[in-house]
Amino acid sequence: MERAARRDDTAVTHAGDGQRENVLIVHWHDLGRQLGAYGHPDVASPRLDRLAAEGIRFTRAHATAPQCSPSRGSLFTGRYPQTNGLIGLAHHGWEYRSGVRTLPQILGGFGWHSALFGMQHETSHPQRLGFDEFDVSDSYCDHVADGAGKWLRERAGSPPGQPFLLTAGFFEVHRPYPRDRYVPAEAARVDPPAYLPDTPQVRGDLAGFYGAIAVADAAVGRLLDTLAETGLDASTWVVFFTDHGPAFPRAKSTLYDAGTGIGMIIRPPGARAAAPRVYDELFSGVDLVPTLLGLLGLDVPDDVDGVSHADVLLAPRPDDEPVRDHVFTSKTYHDSFDPIRAIRTKHYSYIENYAARPLVDLPRDVEESPSGAAVAPFVAGPRPDRELYDLRSDPTETTNLLAGGGDGRGGAEQVATELALRLNDWRQRTADVIPSDFAGTRIASRRIEAYLRTRRDPGSARPASREAGKPGSTTSPPTKLDAMSGAANSYLVCATQRSGSTLLVESLRASGCAGDPEEFFQYLPSTGMAPQPREWFAGVDDESILRLLDPLVPGIPDTTPPAAWREDIRRSGRTPNGVWGAKLMWNQTALLLRRASRLPDRSGEGLRSAIRDVIGGEPVYVHVHRPDVVSQAVSFWRAVQTQVWRGHPDPQLDARAAYHAGAIGHVVRILRDQEQGWRAWFAAERITPIDIAYPALWRNLTPIVGDVLEALGQDRRRAPGPMTERQADERSDEWAERYRHEAPALGLPT
Repeated sequence: MERAARRDDTAVTHAGDGQRENVLIVHWHDLGRQLGAYGHPDVASPRLDRLAAEGIRFTRAHATAPQCSPSRGSLFTGRYPQTNGLIGLAHHGWEYRSGVRTLPQILGGFGWHSALFGMQHETSHPQRLGFDEFDVSDSYCDHVADGAGKWLRERAGSPPGQPFLLTAGFFEVHRPYPRDRYVPAEAARVDPPAYLPDTPQVRGDLAGFYGAIAVADAAVGRLLDTLAETGLDASTWVVFFTDHGPAFPRAKSTLYDAGTGIGMIIRPPGARAAAPRVYDELFSGVDLVPTLLGLLGLDVPDDVDGVSHADVLLAPRPDDEPVRDHVFTSKTYHDSFDPIRAIRTKHYSYIENYAARPLVDLPRDVEESPSGAAVAPFVAGPRPDRELYDLRSDPTETTNLLAGGGDGRGGAEQVATELALRLNDWRQRTADVIPSDFAGTRIASRRIEAYLRTRRDPGSARPASREAGKPGSTTSPPTKLDAMSGAANSYLVCATQRSGSTLLVESLRASGCAGDPEEFFQYLPSTGMAPQPREWFAGVDDESILRLLDPLVPGIPDTTPPAAWREDIRRSGRTPNGVWGAKLMWNQTALLLRRASRLPDRSGEGLRSAIRDVIGGEPVYVHVHRPDVVSQAVSFWRAVQTQVWRGHPDPQLDARAAYHAGAIGHVVRILRDQEQGWRAWFAAERITPIDIAYPALWRNLTPIVGDVLEALGQDRRRAPGPMTERQADERSDEWAERYRHEAPALGLPT
């Protein structure tokens, strides 16, 4: 449940009296909730502890992702990584999609002046973020605090004017923790968190981490002192947060609480005289933008995914219901391809792992740390496909309730099923596309290789720096990628009729670098034509159906010799850069097998061998499917009557198309059997295709085309906008709803 919080006048009181309030945001790297205010007395953080005591401390705030750029992208846009486009690290080339607005851009539209000092990790081009002024020359906390403090003093000395958004981004507390910059804490006084082993090496590692926290905390204190000295604290919201969990094993880069749980503190302007409080409700990173806009009395844009907590923060009532009862988190790319999704409530954490990976992923900086070395022998085992934890009895998420058997497994499965359905619904709503392991690994590999080429020291065989824009980092770059030499030079779109595959292949064709993907295998040798409408209804003797279909046309038999047939397909499907593409429907596989059986020098007898023998090698498989088979069948039934398979038919021609429940039911059976055919074949051949569901495709066509291009070694920026229009309209929707209503009584499939 994500509800719109009630709206009253509390949030607009100060915005409406002529005093529009300012916002100061301070954000850190890799902190998690390692502060004294969050129950860690071994951490020295007096200034942030004081800020928490003066403001609102969020105890259940979660990042949308456990890595830097995707998390920050959500915090500054109010949108999930899959909707804003920032699903990987910015220095690996990931950027916001066109049209996505950031907080400074949104506030700028309302008249706020914005400035950035120090760290940002949303883009390789900070000018794109919408700040009116920025200084990203140095991200260490002392430099940032000094620069932002000077800016505040100058601001206070100017005549009253427009309100401001000031963002101070610290490099801290990202690894490494050099002793000449951060004096380590006393290792003997360190209390390791439950997810780490208590060894001298781990204690020493944590001591360095805590030393960095102490230095950054002092820098925050200086900035807050400047705010108070200038009197701007009376009219300024102070917001503190970090991006994700600390850079330790089973924290950063995981979807456990230690990976996505973040410290977050919001202190209202002093003039409000608001009482401090602790906010124990769930809060997602996508909620920050709408909440800040609500606190300032501003409207929230429609494209924001998050919900505002402003009203319940400012004027809590005993009968308030939680604004949300769950949060979603995800990981796709970090320094490797590692697709994971999760849903978290107050009681349970449910995680789905979509690729075979080690039990715990260790990012490069964690892997090379003393803590990483300490856990390395214990985290190399296989990761389960699904994980479920009861947070009431197991807050550190160590006992997977879905592992093994036992009497309690049934109850756990019931909980997991409910959470899995909610997770799947969210993925559908947000057009969350996860590439196949093959494609995702290739995409990650190419992006990291491109990054290394731009960062390599000409005089050294080792890269000069791991992350762009991260000062002082000498850690070598990630190597956790499956390097693949060369580029894939062919692909096959595997689909069923009316699944949306035409939307995809037309855009791939229009890119000019992805072959000419025709449906080469649809033509019947007996007629030289694709199956005609009545051939789809062979065996049907219902005249009320048949009279709606055109009569059969004899056609001309195709007598092309097998070798010439193959050569024509290879030549016609290829673009000058050598990439070849095609589309294959399941009902066409039998035709492909028969024609390939006559080719010389066959490599085998099955479908996969036939595909290889015709194409000339193993293609990238792209699976396009449509979960709503009823709507798919309605689309098919209209098309076989109008004979228009793309674009919109002539209105007079379309008017002759008639609804028929029996015909639609016949097509539902055909399409369902075809889709099952593909899935069974993929499973039998152990093929993991690039999987694309129609709802995600038509909502998110250009980025998905970009993913396919990248898997083929092509520039994703060549992906064009939509080249064809969806044929579905109100009439299609009416037929689909009518069929769903009538089908049970008629004994027809749904």
